Amino acid sequence: MIVSDTPLDLTRREADVALRIGNTPQETLVGRRVGRLAFGAYVSAERAAHGLDDDLAGNDWIGFGRSHGAIGHQLADWLPTVRPIYRTNSISAAIAAARAGIGLAPLPCAVADRTPDLVRIAMFPEDFRLDLWLLTHEDLRNTARIRAFMDFMADALAADADLLEGRRPQAGPPRTTTA
Repeated sequence: MIVSDTPLDLTRREADVALRIGNTPQETLVGRRVGRLAFGAYVSAERAAHGLDDDLAGNDWIGFGRSHGAIGHQLADWLPTVRPIYRTNSISAAIAAARAGIGLAPLPCAVADRTPDLVRIAMFPEDFRLDLWLLTHEDLRNTARIRAFMDFMADALAADADLLEGRRPQAGPPRTTTA
């Protein structure tokens, strides 16, 4: 398993299956949409306790580079006057920066709601949702191990739909499952 903010190329067989975020999957890949990822504005509990500007755009923000362009574009559409004071190319780094009190971060609810010391202060609008795709190369779609893995992942993600879609705020630590 490889976890990275840099997408691997399935067509070059750098991976067998990918979980991708975005509303338009690559045409040469096959798979299915397995959910919608909701986003919210998150800040450290300590910074929230000290008060925030009522105008969300008036607060310090953490932004993303080109590798997370969809998030940046959506944030700019929603709050056009936001100018991030800190940028990163990693969701993990944005979470760390928000926990350190650097500013508000536009984060996926499925991750941020499970992160200690982060508080969701606003949900992003309905149109600020990104599809979650489970994809593979066309040649691998009927391979038994690939099909079994994709079915398992689709079921697991469906079970967490409320968390993915932001309907389960401050969810606490990840749940454990038994096989």
